[in-house]
Amino acid sequence: MTALIHDLPSAWHVDQACMSEDERVVVIRFGDPSKPETWEQDEMLYKIADKIRNFAVIYTCDNTKIKDFNQMYELYDDKQDLIDVVEVIYRGAKKGRGLVVSPKDYSTHYKY
Repeated sequence: MTALIHDLPSAWHVDQACMSEDERVVVIRFGDPSKPETWEQDEMLYKIADKIRNFAVIYTCDNTKIKDFNQMYELYDDKQDLIDVVEVIYRGAKKGRGLVVSPKDYSTHYKY
């Protein structure tokens, strides 16, 4: 059986996707589908979709058309943040850790 990746065409659909899953992780790829780096992300997601279908569901969202989440989730092209997170995960995994602390607090809990 092949797991499907569905596109979320509106902010309402994004909210519904998040609220409708009680048992699985919701993975949403926000990006511009006209950019090659988005194609690469989608290709990787399609390759893993079937393997993670029991514990995660994957969606895509064109954040050039649905701009509601860009500021809320700070969706911008910040490669250094990704590099920092991957490096922390790598260093923790090399030490046998199953849990690592992010180099930056990404929560919006204290931002009013």
